[in-house]
Amino acid sequence: MGIIKKLLRTILILCFISLVSFPFWIKFVPLRFPQSLSEKFGFADKYLCSYSVQISGQSMSPLLATGSSLSLDRCFSENDLREGTVVLFEEGSSVRMGIIRHILSLENTIYKISDEKTPTLYHDKLFEEIVAISNDVETTQSVYVLEGDEDNFILSADKYLSEFFLAKIPKGLGLENSEIEKTQVFNLNEDKFCYGIKPKVDMYGVSIEILNKETGNKSQTGENIVFNSSSTVNINCKEFGDDTGMLDIKPGKYQYRLLLNHQVLERIDFEVTN
Repeated sequence: MGIIKKLLRTILILCFISLVSFPFWIKFVPLRFPQSLSEKFGFADKYLCSYSVQISGQSMSPLLATGSSLSLDRCFSENDLREGTVVLFEEGSSVRMGIIRHILSLENTIYKISDEKTPTLYHDKLFEEIVAISNDVETTQSVYVLEGDEDNFILSADKYLSEFFLAKIPKGLGLENSEIEKTQVFNLNEDKFCYGIKPKVDMYGVSIEILNKETGNKSQTGENIVFNSSSTVNINCKEFGDDTGMLDIKPGKYQYRLLLNHQVLERIDFEVTN
């Protein structure tokens, strides 16, 4: 009985500490919040939306001097993002600061972001990867200059791929003892799903996703993939199923999509049957 009382007391103390420290913790953790929070709750602007950072290093100099402070807003929508907006964005497991240089209104809206130290080294980000913003910084004096035309930002499959196709081999077999057959129709009980790719150049940060054409839902089957240029086709296969490493999809119509820097580089429609 004494052990239970000690355990309950510990839990209550931890809950109290979490409750008391929440306003302070949330002020310094770079998380984005829905804009509707500031509209519904008056305290949100003070405790959730406002986020202050101190500028360190030279990456944003001279627009933002080292040691200066900048107040950022974590409650924003896509309508608040425009060219010249200063943003805090996710980069791996950390966050970085930069300026939106261009907005590509493609299937996925892509924000091309860079800093002042390397202004033409772009980070292509989605809305979900932007943590906080400020439209209060005067960025018209930025060192950034567009080289070429904005159309050059649109990626072309012809530049990157010699071949990209879907194929199958018999269920349960490997590539070493079977012959691949190019197809866009797969049987869950008989086939193993494969795709083939032959890059013209090295490709980094590639993602692969499957679009369910009936529901519009997307599932990612791979991200941050590296494909090296090759004179031969790279074949990758997966069994259908719900175990780890398998392709877990049901009978239906789908689209297999290859993305580079969030842009859909290539897409192939396919069907899965029983």
